[in-house]
Formats: sequence, structure tokens, C-alpha cells
Amino acid sequence: MSRRVVILGGGLAGLSTAYFLRQGGWRDVRVYERNHYAGGHATSFTLPSPGRGNESLAFTFDEGPHVSFTKDTFVREFLAESVGGELDEQVARISNYYRGHWLKHPAQCNLYGLPVDLVERCILDVIEANTAPNGAPPQNYAEWCYRSLGKTFSQEFTFRYTRKYWTLEAEQMTTDWVGTRIYPPRIADVIRGALTTDTDESQHHYLTRFRYPRRGGFGAFTRRLAEGAPVAYGYEVTQVDVRERRLRFANGEEAGYDILVSSLPLPELIRRIPQAPDDVRQAADRLVCSSVVLISLGVDRADLSPYHWFYVYDEDIPFARVNLPHNISPACAPEGCSGIQAEIYFSRYRPLWASLEELMEQTIAGLIRIGVLRPDDTILARDARIIRYANVIFDHHRAPALEVVHGYLRDQGIHYCGRYGEWAYLWTDDAILSGKRVAETILSGEQD
Repeated sequence: MSRRVVILGGGLAGLSTAYFLRQGGWRDVRVYERNHYAGGHATSFTLPSPGRGNESLAFTFDEGPHVSFTKDTFVREFLAESVGGELDEQVARISNYYRGHWLKHPAQCNLYGLPVDLVERCILDVIEANTAPNGAPPQNYAEWCYRSLGKTFSQEFTFRYTRKYWTLEAEQMTTDWVGTRIYPPRIADVIRGALTTDTDESQHHYLTRFRYPRRGGFGAFTRRLAEGAPVAYGYEVTQVDVRERRLRFANGEEAGYDILVSSLPLPELIRRIPQAPDDVRQAADRLVCSSVVLISLGVDRADLSPYHWFYVYDEDIPFARVNLPHNISPACAPEGCSGIQAEIYFSRYRPLWASLEELMEQTIAGLIRIGVLRPDDTILARDARIIRYANVIFDHHRAPALEVVHGYLRDQGIHYCGRYGEWAYLWTDDAILSGKRVAETILSGEQD
């Protein structure tokens, strides 16, 4: 175990790889992280505010909504230990906004209160979908939706949200990411949810309970992985020479490696390998990921909304999802205040259409329109930032392009992990386990 393992990226997956390698007795491990902090997208940030009078206030936000809802015993125990048991478990309060109506989650099982004609069409379509003979497997996400949710619900809800969150049409997406993420309702589910709000949410959604640190935002969960980790901060890799097994960084320094692990987004990694052939470069360019504008607000009013987060289907409102950090953890906002964060997605399929300043104003107007903010609310803190890599987009180019890119990396002996290394729909627990698997692969290879 004397060979040097170098890990590119100090997010959850990269840190996890380093942690479990060292747990396995591997001494020569180095993580290079371009930022001056660890955690990747699992980090939290603080917005200071002048507050009221001479009082100083601060609001805590995550880089997009993060909660832990894993049922994996190992990850649950690992995360609990990482914060010394200082976490709370809650029943998730999730809602959906559609044209002036607030619906329980998931919306397809909770149509009560919508216009009768719309509800009738949704019910009839689900009956038709559930009683239709099985044909060939769906060829795209739109076909899956029609068969699972019915035509009316798909067009009025799912396709609208797909354009806002995934930034493309449902027909342009595959179905290999769906899994348990979207519940295909039974006829009885839809009928009951159309007649009453007394529905059992725990039977219709993969996320019913979650855990979250009491202090420090979700980023507190990275503490155990980051503390004592062999991380070199401020090192942005600019070149990966696979022949010489050598790395070059933006600060002018260089480093060698024996074993390389990358959690970098695959297109970024391939661009940094001068020896990568044209077909691999072209395949990497076909991998698409959305970006997100996060609009974060600290508001001088408690109880803006009872929900932890909610989804917005109206396409003339820019944000797709909104989370309220103070509801997730009271420590995320000063007493008597609220935090609110909205997500606006864009990609090469749907380019960004406005400046950050304009999106800030559009978001505030949208929150007033749906009744979460009031026109006279005092906003104590505000922030707008772009997160370059958000969701891996499961278009029809992804699978064949990924096979080429991953095949090339395997040929070069490069391990990959995390959401952007695997180029998959990984949640935070998946990212930790992804790094753990790579560590186990390296350790087992050394023992062989």
C-alpha cells in the first residue's frame, strides 16, 4: 500500500474514497480540491444581515435542498456519528403549487380541490392507463408518464415540471432514472385523493421522513469526512497526463500519481486529458448536465410557509422548487425570521433567459404571487448564485456516450465516483457509498 492514490475533487464521494482508503490502512492518499473548503455540493453557506437596529443576524442555506432520507443502516450510522448524534428526524412536509392550488404530495394522488373537470379527466385517464393491455416498453419518459400517470395529469403537471426542472421535453428523456422516484398510482389512489385530503402520503412517496443536523446546515454532515482528511485546497487541475501519470494545476504546481480517482464532472476530466482521442472527446461533449440559479432570501417574518419544500408547476413562474431552511432546522434562521431558497434551472437545452438581478426580482414577485411572501415583507439578506453542475440530464445521448467515456477511463486505469464521475442520479448517501466502493476496489486490488 505504498503507492500514491490521488483523488480529484473533495466532495462527498472524493472525501469518502480517501476516508475509507485510510480506514483500510492505505497511507499515501492525497485529495486535490479547487475550492478552499471541502464538501462539494453538500456544503452550506451563511448570509450575514445587518439585522434589526444594532442586531447582527445570519441565515444558513445549503447549496440546493439537501436532507438525509437513506434507509441504509451503514450510512445512517455514519452520518449520525459525523455530527455526534446532533441531528433531528422529521416527517417531511411537502406540497405542490398549481394555478392557485396547494396540493399534498405526490400530486397525482392528491387532486382534491382542483377544478372538477380537470379531476374527472385525470381519473378517467388513469383508469384507461391502468386497464390498457401491456405493449412494448416505453421508449421515452413521455410514454412512461402516459402509461403510469395518464395523459391529462402528464400534460398538466409532469411535462410542465419536466421543462422547468430537467430543462427539456419529456420525449427527449429516457426512463432509466425513474426507479422509485415517481409513484405510478393505482386507480383507488387517484379516486380517494380526488375526494378527500385524508390520504396516506407514506405509501405514495419514497421520502416520508428525513434527518438533518441541528446546527451548521447539511454541510455539518461532511465534518467526519473532511476533518483530518489529506486535502490540498486551492488546487484546480488543468491537465491530467495519463502517459506520465502526472497532474498539472492552475497554480503552476505539479504532482504525480500511481492510482487516480476522479469525482470531477466527466466532460471536465476528459478536456484535461491531452491524450484523449477524438471519439472520447465527442462522447464527453454529448453528456449534458443542467445548471441552477439559487435565489436565497432571509426574511424578517416567521412562518412564511408550513412546508419544508414545495414544487411549482406554473411555467410563468421561474422557479421549479422552493425550500425553507428554517423549517428544516430552526438554527438556519434567527428567531422570528425565515429563510427561503428557490431553484431556477437552465442548460444547453434551455439557456438562461435573464440576469441574476432580473431573476431575483422575478423570484420575489413569484413568491408574492403564490402567497409565500407579502409585498411589505422586509428582506434582510439576499443572494443569487449559479451552480454550474446540478442535475445529470438523462437524454437519449447519455447512455451510449457514457459507455465510451467510462470505457476509456477504465482503459487508463482511472477510477471514477460520485454523481458527476458516474454521471448518474446519485443522492448524498449514494455519493458516500460510491466513494466507499472505489476505496474497496483499490484495497482489494492491492491485496490481490
